[in-house]
Amino acid sequence: MKPVIATLFIKIMSTMCVLWILGLIYYTYTRYEELTKLKLNEMGDFFAGAFAAPAFLLLALSLMYQRIELARNTEAINDQTDEHKANVRVTSLAAIMTHKSNESKTLFGLGANYAKGGKNAKEEANRYLGLLKKELDLAEDETN
Repeated sequence: MKPVIATLFIKIMSTMCVLWILGLIYYTYTRYEELTKLKLNEMGDFFAGAFAAPAFLLLALSLMYQRIELARNTEAINDQTDEHKANVRVTSLAAIMTHKSNESKTLFGLGANYAKGGKNAKEEANRYLGLLKKELDLAEDETN
């Protein structure tokens, strides 16, 4: 049941409870002499029957109210889950960017080594660039 319909249902049931209790008060007031002559057992039966309907309506009313609250809580949990997923994605990208920043510092160090004429610097730099490209491709796949 949609929350708007459930809210309307709650209003109708609340009105019915109030009208029932007002009717019971009127009935008790107009037949007070007859009610005072009832035995204790009969008076208990009268009140049990008189308050059965409002008790049932109030039970249904509380169930409808709980249903509305449960729907609201479920919606809030779904919103929090979406926000959490977005935060995880941003955190992952930030970690990848930090890692890549550290790797670029290493790459610049390799370039400086190559400029000084270090042994195998060109091969090491090319190997490192290839690994870096693979990691970037994997990172893009993970974020999509």
